[in-house]
Amino acid sequence: MRVRNKDDPNSQDRDGDGIPDNQRQGEFLAVLSDRNFSMDLRLENTDTATSASVVLPPNGQQTIGMWVRNTGDGNDDAVFTLGGLEGIATRSMVAYDLPVTGELPVPKGYGIWDLANGTFVMDSDTQEPLLGRDEIEADNIRFNNDLMEGHEVRPFEVYIELTISVNPGAQTGQGGLLEILATSVSNAADRSGLVTISLEVSIIHEIEFVEAGERQELDVVYGQSAVTQQISVVNTGNISSEI
Repeated sequence: MRVRNKDDPNSQDRDGDGIPDNQRQGEFLAVLSDRNFSMDLRLENTDTATSASVVLPPNGQQTIGMWVRNTGDGNDDAVFTLGGLEGIATRSMVAYDLPVTGELPVPKGYGIWDLANGTFVMDSDTQEPLLGRDEIEADNIRFNNDLMEGHEVRPFEVYIELTISVNPGAQTGQGGLLEILATSVSNAADRSGLVTISLEVSIIHEIEFVEAGERQELDVVYGQSAVTQQISVVNTGNISSEI
């Protein structure tokens, strides 16, 4: 919005801001008050739900699980913004085994969680999640579909896999911060769905015995054949190694 001083005929732009000196410009954000549009994003099996640290060698790759939840009050689509690690690594996201390139539908409601598979139950015909508007409705759906054993009702979330691939030309010591922001397609101003991942490019050579720390006893009898004991070696570094 622009406001013009009618008593000031000066229409020059001496400060070069693109606005005449006898005018002022302001921006306003309009929010629909009868609906709440918001998304929440959390990381899986990381330092915290909103932050993680990754150490990878050049040409290394790691996949991190994320869950996005609709925290608004109706069905909505999520939009993701990724920033950081340019020139060091590439980033890609997959949901339902398909690349996430635009808006991702995130229904609002309660789903039926399969404890054995660690996934939400999908309708076999529509391939849509079995959802209820509240816990009671979702529990009735669970009962009607004979899913009482090994299943429970949870707030529905969509699982996303984020893959970070370090460029082959990246050098040890390089690093950066990746920000992943999930927002509602209808409310980009809400930045509550923000997580960060710190990347360090470093080569780690580390070899360990699986049996390390365990007591091993062998009976060696004088004059008899040598005794052989098998041990297991595991590479706990982040790059192929030779021993």
